[in-house]
Amino acid sequence: MGHSHVAYLLLLLGQPAAGQDGYYASVVAAGRDLQNQMDFMVRALATIPGPPMGRGLYKETNRIVIDLTSFRDQARQKVSRDNLYLAFTPVDRELNELLSELQTFGKWDPAIRMAARRTQSALNEVHFALSVGDAMPARRAQVQARQIQALLNRETDLESLAGLLLYDPQMLKAWNADFADLRKALADLQRLQKKKAERDDLKAQFVLTDKAWEKLVTRFKALPADQMVPLREDFGQVDQVFSRIAPMLGIENRRAPLQVNFLQ
Repeated sequence: MGHSHVAYLLLLLGQPAAGQDGYYASVVAAGRDLQNQMDFMVRALATIPGPPMGRGLYKETNRIVIDLTSFRDQARQKVSRDNLYLAFTPVDRELNELLSELQTFGKWDPAIRMAARRTQSALNEVHFALSVGDAMPARRAQVQARQIQALLNRETDLESLAGLLLYDPQMLKAWNADFADLRKALADLQRLQKKKAERDDLKAQFVLTDKAWEKLVTRFKALPADQMVPLREDFGQVDQVFSRIAPMLGIENRRAPLQVNFLQ
């Protein structure tokens, strides 16, 4: 991730890192990850047939990269959070617009679909890092909504990778059943969030969703090392989002989150 484990753990818990340096380091690191995902997305766009369309999309992407570079520079200079919000706004708006445009291409191009999904997740990571410690209700609601969307994206990435790596038919059948349960629970959670359901209702659904996820975590922990290692990063990413959302809903006793290098 490029920043200290202590700062990142505090970030996962939705708390400001100790001192301003930790906060800015987390924002810079999240911005760097977003830059990396956008670089991959540009390569995915190069697979679209027809030079005119590809060039048009590249122009849009290049403009966003310029704004993202400015945002990252300001984070490194440790400007005020309000100024960082201002610098992030055009990146957030323009990139979301581009990702919306790419949905059409994503229907028939798996590479673009994956690149767009991962870029969206990275964008939400920046939003989360930037928002740590902001107690304004509107901001907290935005963070919660975007982290639930991040869960959906991360789960999709994990499920597709697991389908490739878990080659035993009987094993895969059991995993697929648990993934189906998790997808349904996540969809129910997002539906409640979009309906602006009461916090207690969201909390109850989150607990059910986390239980569905825990079945997959148990399966993951039982894998032999040659299958566990390629999945550890995706498992860690999903679990860390669960650990972020839990305290937002008043759940303080969840187990420690998996890490991307989890091997136990």
